[in-house]
Amino acid sequence: MITWTATFKEVIGLRRGLFVSLYQKATESNVYYIVELDNSATRYEGWLQPFVGENEQGDLIFADGMVFRRATRELAKISEKNASLRVVSVSGNFATVRRGADFWVIDTLSGEERPIQNCNGPSIVALDESKVFVDDCSEADLLLFASGERANSYIRPFEIFARTRVGVATLGNYPLADVTSLREYNTSGELTFDVPYQAASGIISLSSSGDFFIVKERTRMVIVRRGEQSAKVILSDVKVTSFSAAGNVLHYVAETKEGQPIVGRYNLETGEDKLVVNLAVNARVHTFE
Repeated sequence: MITWTATFKEVIGLRRGLFVSLYQKATESNVYYIVELDNSATRYEGWLQPFVGENEQGDLIFADGMVFRRATRELAKISEKNASLRVVSVSGNFATVRRGADFWVIDTLSGEERPIQNCNGPSIVALDESKVFVDDCSEADLLLFASGERANSYIRPFEIFARTRVGVATLGNYPLADVTSLREYNTSGELTFDVPYQAASGIISLSSSGDFFIVKERTRMVIVRRGEQSAKVILSDVKVTSFSAAGNVLHYVAETKEGQPIVGRYNLETGEDKLVVNLAVNARVHTFE
């Protein structure tokens, strides 16, 4: 059982737990907890660089290339070539790292690396355990990690996208298309779902849960079910400020028309919307896998 006796610096929701950083005035030190779903935790006291992301195994990756391995509950280097390394981003089991002006894609499990160009970020989006999209100004945007070869996928999921259980989904305008489309591709790069999407306001995010795609616009929430050619506006009576979904359940924080913060639970399958609690102040929600 974890109890807190210090000031929270940061609480980050993980796929299966929490990363909590505290500052203890008594010892003038930082303390970190990796909290598991059974409320057990690993404690680390000292100084950790900023948390960058979590890979598919639940390992926590920090900006200086240190990795907390969930299996062993120990800190380790992401690579033996760790000198002057900075981790820029994480997607799936891959990360972008920088040494001086040079960038690499690294496998966060094996430590193997592949060079990429220092251009346009560079950004990455993992397609699966062996392929990763790279936005580094190269026409060939798909890196086949095992061989280091590049291919042109024509997908380019670098603006509004979501990793899904099928592969990757994108939302945007496409060549030779007159409308915005929501598309999903499998891990072979094949188009498996394509539906026109008409936004009513600026698109903030695209996410996926189970058989549903969730679009957060500036003024509304929209869901699209995989295989169906229509979009459905949900939670139109409230202003959603934070949400998190797992399976067919979407948990959300919102404000009513009277300005009252609430927490609710919406069933994506049935459309049932249930008030969980009224809040004194606004908050965030996070759903674990």
